[in-house]
Amino acid sequence: MQVLISLPSAGDTGNGGTIDQLIFQKVCGIPLLTRVIASAVKSGGAEILLLRPKTLAEPRLKACLDSSLLSSIPVRALALDRAFD
Repeated sequence: MQVLISLPSAGDTGNGGTIDQLIFQKVCGIPLLTRVIASAVKSGGAEILLLRPKTLAEPRLKACLDSSLLSSIPVRALALDRAFD
């Protein structure tokens, strides 16, 4: 099963924080995005399609996706100019 994860653009966070602060904040020592992807895999996902805003910090995203927790799952990230609708 392919899992589609769409990250909000910077203006869609709703709490005044940046998208980087939200998805890379650590929850029990693991970045939130890594946890979300790992949960999707645990629920039966075999492939991840990640739609992200172009403004997202590329090095932080790469570090998050290179986690040993995600080594067994293919994750394809697509940068979008506008938020996914």
